[in-house]
Amino acid sequence: MTIVHEHGVDSVRFHFCGCITTTGQMMESEAIQFLSCDLFPRSWKEPRTVFTLGVLRQFHLLSMQANVNGHDFYAYLQRTTDNVRADHVLDRYREFLTGMWEFAFLRTVKRAGCEPGRNIGSGALAVWCPACPQPDKNMDPNWSDRPIHEQFLDALFHTIDSNFHQNMKDKSSDPDDFPLTCGAAYFADENDFKVFQTYIGPLKPEPSTCNKFEAMGYGTYRGKVSGTVGVICARHMFVLPGGGVDLQKGERFTNVDFALLLALQPWMGLHIHVAGYDIACMCTIRKTLFPWTLPAIGKFHLPAHIPSCCYKFSYHYLPGVGITDGEAPERIWPAINALATRTREMSAGHRHDVINDYHSDHNVRRTHGLARKLSKKYEEALEQKVSAQEWCSILVPVLTVKEASLEMLRLHGPQQPGLVGLIEEGIEIEELQYVHPLRAVTSGIDYKSIDDTSKDMQDRKTAYQTRLETWALRYESVLGNALREAVDAVAANHISMGYDDTFLYAMMLENEETVLEQVHLSDLEESEVESGSETLDAMVGEKRKSTKEHGLGAEVTTSRVELPSKYAAPILRHSTLKAAVDVERQLCESQAGNMLRELRTELILKYSLLKAKAQGSGVTAHTRTNVRIHRKQKTIDRAAWRYRHARRALLALGMDANDRRFHELMDEDKRAFVMDTNDERLGDSRKAPSWIWEDITFVETDETEKGLPDAMRVHWFRQCTTANRWKEQVLLLEVEMRRTCRFFRHYQQRWLDNAHEHEARSNARRAAYARRQAFRYTRLLEGCKERFPAKCFVA
Repeated sequence: MTIVHEHGVDSVRFHFCGCITTTGQMMESEAIQFLSCDLFPRSWKEPRTVFTLGVLRQFHLLSMQANVNGHDFYAYLQRTTDNVRADHVLDRYREFLTGMWEFAFLRTVKRAGCEPGRNIGSGALAVWCPACPQPDKNMDPNWSDRPIHEQFLDALFHTIDSNFHQNMKDKSSDPDDFPLTCGAAYFADENDFKVFQTYIGPLKPEPSTCNKFEAMGYGTYRGKVSGTVGVICARHMFVLPGGGVDLQKGERFTNVDFALLLALQPWMGLHIHVAGYDIACMCTIRKTLFPWTLPAIGKFHLPAHIPSCCYKFSYHYLPGVGITDGEAPERIWPAINALATRTREMSAGHRHDVINDYHSDHNVRRTHGLARKLSKKYEEALEQKVSAQEWCSILVPVLTVKEASLEMLRLHGPQQPGLVGLIEEGIEIEELQYVHPLRAVTSGIDYKSIDDTSKDMQDRKTAYQTRLETWALRYESVLGNALREAVDAVAANHISMGYDDTFLYAMMLENEETVLEQVHLSDLEESEVESGSETLDAMVGEKRKSTKEHGLGAEVTTSRVELPSKYAAPILRHSTLKAAVDVERQLCESQAGNMLRELRTELILKYSLLKAKAQGSGVTAHTRTNVRIHRKQKTIDRAAWRYRHARRALLALGMDANDRRFHELMDEDKRAFVMDTNDERLGDSRKAPSWIWEDITFVETDETEKGLPDAMRVHWFRQCTTANRWKEQVLLLEVEMRRTCRFFRHYQQRWLDNAHEHEARSNARRAAYARRQAFRYTRLLEGCKERFPAKCFVA
């Protein structure tokens, strides 16, 4: 007798017992005697090879966890027996495969509490999802009475997808071969499917109303079976029973319909189904045969569809779906693809049994970790819900400077236009002074007359100084008296407290920036000059040289613009300057908003240039693109500086440093959001974008002003849908945690009842196994109690 054990292969002599049993029956068969000794016979009539249960369990676990195949494992046993002449070890590879097939099936029926046989029952050997709605097992007693707006809480989220790695070679096999788990696990009943195939027409590509995907039969497929299609729980990654079907050529709608028809039988009484499918846009015609179904396309596959599909079938926008991406099959298939190297060589029946066994192992592992997964998702959902709602609450458009001026004129009445115009012009002059000192003296120069450049720039400087002096006179006439009154009042107050004029002077310079982040001469906006012309480039160089020689930029920079924000806080708090402070603050808010708009626009343009560079080729094209990217970066840096300058003025005018509209702009905040699906990374949907994208009014231009309200509504809609999805996610997870507890409690009681029945029949072995299974669910319930919130744990 050959015995295969954990340490190799050996030949051992056996002597069978010939005694009569205690019940008076004849002696037990050889196979039964082997089983009583923890040995599994290859044959049930005249066994000549047996396997220890330990070696079978070892290979079964290794094949599930590490995808070890039978050939390699038996070679390992041979080398364990004799590592020098392994070829002399008895070859029982064929017997090992057959014995393992039977052993795996018997373990499956034992764990399911069923008797082995040919007609076990649909889904009886499958491991069901504890968190999905299971009528009569884990649903709320009053689930059918929920109002319409809450019915999504009891919906079944499923998705169907094909795996073309799970194919089978076109080779001859045993015509009498059949799967031991026929119709009882994750594949639809094979006999019913054979009958169904006789009624479908010849194979041909399905008509496409979207892009012609290869999965629809437009690709090339080989083999007797081109792949499999399966129905998966979209939220918890469980393989649903009865939804597996072999494919002959692409994802034919008839095969998909058959899989859905059989897989969804237990859930036909639910109010809502959320059905995910990679090509859901083209197979919704059959959905009328099912309960009210909400079709959706997985987030990963959505960009491959035409634009209309991206909005009608997106998990982002469909109500009641929570944070579901619909890509659960894509996470299961990679793990099972390694199994395909074995299953494609098997017979049809053996292949289905092995795949079913792997799916059960996958579902068992998901069951054991479900409490941890749900609790982790719940904590994340609570956090993301608050964050998303905050984003919706701060989507307030920022007025432009002109809009702010008109609004202030409307609010303050006819006596304020002089003040508004005065401070508005002061801000413009200060912007020229600090940000673009050269523009004040170079704007409008005709570069065709290079020889006159210096004279023209001198004239511009004189005009700028005249404008500044004129503004200073207006400033004195409008705010001079109020400013002196405020200064005198503050000075008198501080002198009475023992301070001298030196202290007062230091206070008045409190808000003056001691170090100005001057924009370098090379940062002059290149857009003012057409690129690509050597003549113009030479003129720009000559202009810079002339500017340096005359020092006109330095003269402009040293000019002082006495805006209210330049004075100390005690002076600004005086009642006589309240109107001026309010006006400058509103104008600075508009200026800061405008700079954020410009920053966003330039970031998007730079992103587009980077994408164009990646798609282009050639040194000349890359050089030209690099120049444009460099210019955009300078524009981004200037916009950031101008925003920071406006924010410093706002802080001096009394704005809270934690104002939600105008955060401190850090260098890491100057980044574009992901606009191309190719740039998305796992987890991006859970990361908040940079705070600068909280407002999208930056899209406003003269040409698009009429479309601005629509753009704002779209942005508001997207952010609010995200907030609603996270709100739904919290509610769905709470219901799923309760269903999980009820599911574990249901099966705990079921196995306890089973144990009582076997004890009543004096079958101690089966009763012990049933209690062991009941204790398994007891442990799972303890895990739920430890991790779930008290309101979500059902005792």
